[in-house]
Amino acid sequence: DLPIAIGDGHRTLTELGGEQAPFVFWTSSGAEHRATRLISRTTHGATTTYTLATDDAGRTAKVAVSRARREVHLRYAVLGSPRVAAIGFSMTAPADAHFLGTGQRERWVDMARTVQPLKVYNGCDSSSPSPFFASTAGFGAWVSTTAVGRIGFPGAVDDSNFACDLGSPPCSVGPPAPA
Repeated sequence: DLPIAIGDGHRTLTELGGEQAPFVFWTSSGAEHRATRLISRTTHGATTTYTLATDDAGRTAKVAVSRARREVHLRYAVLGSPRVAAIGFSMTAPADAHFLGTGQRERWVDMARTVQPLKVYNGCDSSSPSPFFASTAGFGAWVSTTAVGRIGFPGAVDDSNFACDLGSPPCSVGPPAPA
């Protein structure tokens, strides 16, 4: 049932879901849940929508994958109550893959084995974050969200001592300066 393979028409670029690459979500109480199996799959034009069962009774998740020339768009939503506080999903990549992106960084060029924040802030070794990366595995990703979050790359060890708390709202960068 899971994972869901995402490809370019010739090869699988990444897989979504399953044990190694889960779809997860956290409720407002802090409980972690995950998608467990595929319930249904429907296709309309270039979009395939997957309905997934979860380990939270009575709740399902929807994953819509839209394909266009040289790109794939993915939307992930969790349905039901109580309120979902956070969502996450993983994409697979070979262990020897390298990753470039996520904005200006002072400490790394290759993002492999790192966890990078998705948060606009001033300080913490980055003043120009970007939710985009490209990989030597043959795919890149743009995370289109205004939410505070993280991108963890293969082999990463989460850095709980990161200078900016990712759970807080974005840090203020002050009022705009006249140009």
